[in-house]
Amino acid sequence: MLNALLIGALLAPTISPSARPKLVDIDANTISKAPAIAVPAGYGRYCSMSYASGGWAFEAMGPNDDPCADILSRSPGGKIARAGLWSMEGNNNVVYRCGGGVGLLKGKGFAIIKEAYDDSVGKQNCVITVAPKSLKIFDAPFDSDDASFSNGVDSARSIC
Repeated sequence: MLNALLIGALLAPTISPSARPKLVDIDANTISKAPAIAVPAGYGRYCSMSYASGGWAFEAMGPNDDPCADILSRSPGGKIARAGLWSMEGNNNVVYRCGGGVGLLKGKGFAIIKEAYDDSVGKQNCVITVAPKSLKIFDAPFDSDDASFSNGVDSARSIC
């Protein structure tokens, strides 16, 4: 679903409005019908949910659990803001946005996720995003040590 939404957003300027896919709210019933996606060993699933009232919910669970469905079963009417995988033992990068504030934390396992959550409690419109450091999404599709760049900058590698 996320890939379809991302592709739809990237192609939006070239597609006529009538041909664009319609985005719909995802409810607990729809989630329960979705096929399960295998989670690599050592990872769990997380879900960050937003509500029209400014409320929010976040849950990080094990690999065989569905935190989005769990949140929606307890608090219907939310929209999934972010969902994905977190490393249960390894390093995670956590970005949390509440209102106009942004926080960035790096650390191991659930402890760093809990720190971001605890810092967000009592605030409105929070969205928590977790990215396991071991699951690189922005990396060169080749061994950058074997490549040369004419401008001297490898923009595919992190400078942080």
